[in-house]
Amino acid sequence: MSTLLAHLADETADALTASHEDHTLSASMNSRTTHVDRFIEQLGRLVESEGLSRTAGRMMGLLIVSRAPWGIDDICTRLKVSRASVSSNSRLLHSLAIAQWVTGPGSRRDYLQIRGDSCISLLTLGIQRMQSMRLAIREMRRADGRSAVRRHAHAP
Repeated sequence: MSTLLAHLADETADALTASHEDHTLSASMNSRTTHVDRFIEQLGRLVESEGLSRTAGRMMGLLIVSRAPWGIDDICTRLKVSRASVSSNSRLLHSLAIAQWVTGPGSRRDYLQIRGDSCISLLTLGIQRMQSMRLAIREMRRADGRSAVRRHAHAP
C-alpha cells in the first residue's frame, strides 16, 4: 500500500509541476486537476476505511501532492469543506504525526504540511489499531474462559 501511495503521489506531483506548450496547457491542466482530484478522493476513502474521517484523508492527499504548506483557509477553499472541519482534522493529523504546523518567515500565520513519510504514519496507525483489536479479542477469550469454568463448576 505504501509503495502504491508513494508512486501515486510522485506521479501527481510530477504532473502538477510539468510544463507544456501554451496550446496544450488548458487540456493538460484539466487532466492534471482530474488526476490530483482523483488521488485526493482515493486517499480520503482509504483513510476513512482506516477509521479516520474522509476529510482528514483528503487533506493528507492535498498535502502529499502539493509538497508545500497550506493555510487553513486555502485548504477549505480547495477541498470545499468548512473551516471547523479543516481545523479539527488538522489537529487530528498533527496528533497522529502525519502533519505538522509551520510558519513562514515574518508571518504570524500557521500553515499545515505533511510530516516525513505519511505512508509510515498510516501503517503505524493501522498496526496500532490491529494490536488494540488483538488485545480486545484476547481479553474477551480470557473472560469467556473464566465464565466457562464457572459454568462447569456449577453444573449439576
